[in-house]
Amino acid sequence: MFLRKLKLWLIVLTILISTIVISLLLNAYPRHIRYKLELRIRSNGQYGDGIWMVGASKAAITPSVCASFIDKDSDGRYEPLDGDKLSGTRIWLAGFHNSRPASRVHDQLWARAVAIDNGVHRIGIVALDLIGLFYDDVIDIRDEAERRGAGFDYIVVTCTHNHNSPDTLGLWGRYRFSCGVDASYMDMVKWLTAKVLIEAVSNMRRCRLSVAQAKTGIDGLIGDSRPPFVVDDRLIVIRFFDATTSKTVCTIIQWANHPEAFGSRNTMVTSDFVHWVRCAVEDGIRSPNRGFVDGLGGIAIYINGAIGGLMSPTGVSVRSLDGRFIRENGVEKARALGENIGMVVLELARKAELVNETQVEVCARTITLPIENWLLRIGAHIGVVKHGYFVFRGVVPTEIAFIRIGNIGMLCIPGELYPEVAIGGVESPDGADYAGEICESPPLLKFMPTKFSVIVGLANDELGYFIPKTQWDAHPPYTYGERHYGEIMSLGPNAACLLYRELVRLIESCTK
Repeated sequence: MFLRKLKLWLIVLTILISTIVISLLLNAYPRHIRYKLELRIRSNGQYGDGIWMVGASKAAITPSVCASFIDKDSDGRYEPLDGDKLSGTRIWLAGFHNSRPASRVHDQLWARAVAIDNGVHRIGIVALDLIGLFYDDVIDIRDEAERRGAGFDYIVVTCTHNHNSPDTLGLWGRYRFSCGVDASYMDMVKWLTAKVLIEAVSNMRRCRLSVAQAKTGIDGLIGDSRPPFVVDDRLIVIRFFDATTSKTVCTIIQWANHPEAFGSRNTMVTSDFVHWVRCAVEDGIRSPNRGFVDGLGGIAIYINGAIGGLMSPTGVSVRSLDGRFIRENGVEKARALGENIGMVVLELARKAELVNETQVEVCARTITLPIENWLLRIGAHIGVVKHGYFVFRGVVPTEIAFIRIGNIGMLCIPGELYPEVAIGGVESPDGADYAGEICESPPLLKFMPTKFSVIVGLANDELGYFIPKTQWDAHPPYTYGERHYGEIMSLGPNAACLLYRELVRLIESCTK
């Protein structure tokens, strides 16, 4: 009798363990497991020299915050043992640390889209004020836009990497190993993102294109927290304007910096300094020295660049337009930073060069990269990290793309690229874990065939930092005398090198 009961319990236990194991395995796989993109299109415009059909749209993706948060020690963490009190809807903010609840809304978060059509092919670009979106979510957005008849040949979904938005990746929940994603919020974001893409198509009109580029410098704007100190401080302004009235339809601003000037103690929902950049570009700005500077109108779209390393304003003293130096993180710093960049954008836009080329070219493909970070693997299995991977192969699917719009090239990076991979300066320092021959050289910009080259960070995915292999530094003796942050938020030491090779191969095949 005892043996029969023991046998029965063993069978039940075996079934239970098998169910758990199978569930954990299946939980880690990508939702769009069969999705694979291999795209190459090229065409010259059909509307005449320099003429495009362009439309833009925007929609607020701000969460509804109905919470009361009393933060006794003002550290931005919900810690009941410290006397903190939290009631109402819990929305966990992404970036910095876990257990950071949203307390109220400072300014709106946005999905902002532009549709660009040369008469043969149609490209969509949409930027969201979020920490990032994973590849599966991007595919969901594309599928919804296609289902609703948007007619795009290719869509780029990028995020500003805003550190004051709801957790959309899963890493910043209440606890270290609890998911912070709100499923209903994610559904809303994806639906509205598809909606603005469709509205951008509906708003298309005959447009011309102008572009300008300048270096902003880094003093009082960008800090690099990890040697070697390399910063891509190029600011690129792309303006589409009505071919008849010259009124602005859309201005794309690309600059590389973490939107985290509010700092780690902030609990307000905000798009950070990006808010003031866009306000200045659209509506104008008042300067103590120059009076009121008119805005461009239209819809401003901010795109981030190579921000790995870590490009951040948090440790920087930012000089406001009225001459004050602001070092403390918060509203005033974010505003000063945004207004400074907005002013540069306005100056650049007014001396931009007209683009007469109307060529569209897109080369995009799904690739796989090894996921060597065991924390990320475990996170995928237990449902914290919402990015699937192919368990038995140990690789994660993602996407890269090269886009040409006239004389402007856009290289789409599925995460946060270290700027030295883009513009040069990769080192092989003593003490690094993989010192030796540098893989990520020459820099990616050397391969770009266009006059203007845009690095689109967090494009169609967010796989964390792409750290040059010879600068990987997880074990002592540490390079540059101390350990630096980065490796824990990376796929692993081989990711940057493999991504670099795939990108070079993509550019070279596309330009043949």
